[in-house]
Amino acid sequence: YLETHSRHTTYGAYNGVTVAVGDVSSMGNGVVGDNIINLDRICDVTKLSVPNQGISNLTGIESFAKLEGLDCQGNQLTKLDVTHNHYLEELRCHENQITSNPANPSLELSGLPFLRILLCYDNLLPRIDVSDNPLLVELMVDKNDQIPTLDVSNNPLLTKLGFAYNSISTIDLSNNVLLNWLSTGNNPLGSLDVSMLPNLKNLYCADNLLTTIDVSNNLLLYHLECSSAGLNPNTFTTLDVSVNVNLVWLNCL
Repeated sequence: YLETHSRHTTYGAYNGVTVAVGDVSSMGNGVVGDNIINLDRICDVTKLSVPNQGISNLTGIESFAKLEGLDCQGNQLTKLDVTHNHYLEELRCHENQITSNPANPSLELSGLPFLRILLCYDNLLPRIDVSDNPLLVELMVDKNDQIPTLDVSNNPLLTKLGFAYNSISTIDLSNNVLLNWLSTGNNPLGSLDVSMLPNLKNLYCADNLLTTIDVSNNLLLYHLECSSAGLNPNTFTTLDVSVNVNLVWLNCL
């Protein structure tokens, strides 16, 4: 892939800019399939987009020292080490098989102080620690290996948060007053306090074992999904949306 794609790839492009093997703008060394790159060709690369390429190993990503954006979604990765990519602002590694254990630590984020967007949903992560990423504005960790806890107290800039389909039983959003999009569905929460979220427009809290939900302070609420059709059904029998005049979608069946 690196041999046939420009180091000037536009981040967000599906496959980047295709070039001929040996092209001076490629990220490779001119030899197809030898898995060798020239460091001087990648040292200034800031965006790398390699989605849906069947990649199972990204060893060497640490050599992209100035990388600000990495999109490796939809591959076959079981681990991802970005501890040396200190300038990362956007990491899209969703829809892989990334896991972590003492013998195979993965997705360590403590060295990424500039990280703004993290999409790591649909993996096999047993935990996620974003306490050292205070600039995060978007965090999506849905559908992982039953993550039991999530601490977002040090992420005050979050506007979008998703952690559906895990095993989280409590969540404190008191420091996340900028949230406008929240997905908590299919977790055994038991209770969910959104009273401190005046900017909330989209709330997906289906199957959270909720006995009540108070949205009286969420005057901008546009979409509310609080249905009960899964393993953790909500059981509240009343729902007051009389002050939510902007609400256009409601599902509580």
